[in-house]
Amino acid sequence: MVIQSDQMPYTASVTVLLLTSTLLDAPLARHTVEPSPTNGLRVTSQVQIDRLMSPRRAKVGATIGRLDDEAMTEITRLVVLFLGLV
Repeated sequence: MVIQSDQMPYTASVTVLLLTSTLLDAPLARHTVEPSPTNGLRVTSQVQIDRLMSPRRAKVGATIGRLDDEAMTEITRLVVLFLGLV
């Protein structure tokens, strides 16, 4: 899941959070997302807040979908908390 601003297209890497279908009970480190036509997921998955990475753009695949504003707000809150920016 790309979390980097669209205003940074000139960087050689892109910051992402990994997704997994292996579900854990870890509300501060995982955000559960149900599949929908909008997000492109086929199974219930979790955004891994603790798996932030910045691979080279060439290694990142095509967009499969988008999360709604409510999910993105919660994921942003969890990332800020995880990184200690509050």
